[in-house]
Amino acid sequence: MIRQLNVHERSEAENILAVQVPAYQVEADWINSTSIPGLCDTPELISQSGETFYGWVEGGRVCGILAVKMADQTADIHRLVVDPAFFRRGIAGKLLDHLEKQGGFSRIIVSTGTKNLPAVSFYLKRGFSETRTIIREGISLTSFQKDM
Repeated sequence: MIRQLNVHERSEAENILAVQVPAYQVEADWINSTSIPGLCDTPELISQSGETFYGWVEGGRVCGILAVKMADQTADIHRLVVDPAFFRRGIAGKLLDHLEKQGGFSRIIVSTGTKNLPAVSFYLKRGFSETRTIIREGISLTSFQKDM
């Protein structure tokens, strides 16, 4: 089940971090860097992010997160993470499907670590096109776009 998460409730922000931190730790290992900003988030930073958060919930537990900001007909995905205990169950795809069904935008953009091959493969399989690769804070990031 997917539901919007209320990041202004501390328990919800903590639920987000309980998914985000282990997921980003896996990515940090894949890309050989601990410079992923999400590893250092706090409930306060989550609540102040300005992002809209959706959570995949199983058995009352948040297992996956998609966070997005909308601007200028663009859905900008800031986070799409799944608890490592729930990898390979299609949760990221279900969250992305949910976003796409929301509508009200003409494109989706997202960035991920270039060495995060599972994420790169996921976005390409879902119809995203690579738009650019940059180095930021010593990390190679690849950006993707999908026109709706």
